[in-house]
Amino acid sequence: MLFRSYLWLSLVDLSKYQAVQSQLQDALDRMELAEQAAGSGVWVWHAQSDSTQWDSRMREMFAVGQDETAGNIRFADWVAMVVPEDRDGFEQQWVDLVEHGEQSEWVYRVIRRDGEPRWMRTSGLVERDPSGRMVRLFGVNHDVTGMMNAQRRMETRNTSLERQVLRRDADSDRISAELEAFSYAVSHDLRAPLRAIDGYSDILIKSYGARLDEQGRNFLQKSKAASQRLGILIDDLLSLARISRADIRAQDVDMSLLGGQIIEDLKIGRAHV
Repeated sequence: MLFRSYLWLSLVDLSKYQAVQSQLQDALDRMELAEQAAGSGVWVWHAQSDSTQWDSRMREMFAVGQDETAGNIRFADWVAMVVPEDRDGFEQQWVDLVEHGEQSEWVYRVIRRDGEPRWMRTSGLVERDPSGRMVRLFGVNHDVTGMMNAQRRMETRNTSLERQVLRRDADSDRISAELEAFSYAVSHDLRAPLRAIDGYSDILIKSYGARLDEQGRNFLQKSKAASQRLGILIDDLLSLARISRADIRAQDVDMSLLGGQIIEDLKIGRAHV
């Protein structure tokens, strides 16, 4: 009678265990369906067996056959698919996840089983037992190749634009320097005859002004004034050559006065034609 009671109690405990396992499997299946709907793969690494369980989406991302691993893959095989330049970082992220137990996420490159290079983003969490001992790691994986390629194209485009801007700035500086040099040369070539015109006009006015009638003296005065205005224009030309290197300063301009001066100059020019 005692043996039968013991046997019956054992059957009850086994039924509870199977129910818990069934609930756990149902939860894992639902999580897998949700992750697949989001385009993610689910992985679980068991500390005791050092084996990694991949769902069908994970195997699809890495081009691992359904019959090749029966859902499990060694961690070393996972690392072997990471490109050599990214392996140290991948393994260090894994160690940090195991040691610190905080959620971690990292991006790395892999060469799939079919030889195709891809970008992956993996995130994981640590599961521990009541005593604090790590039981397993679990997480999700995304294929982010499209996003990374778009980012690299954008970076390349930005680099190209920066180079174009630098090249244009260099061209602008070169053109400004050439314009300034040209302006100085023109200024030097024009100032010499202007000084001669202005000087001879002074001599004529002072030495021979009495011999000229009023109209002749007026012509000399206008000639002298015109040479002086041309000197001002030369100074303005030099200022224009340096304008790209000068600070922008706001200044009020009397447009009516400026227009009147231009009209007056045009009248004088027509009168002497």
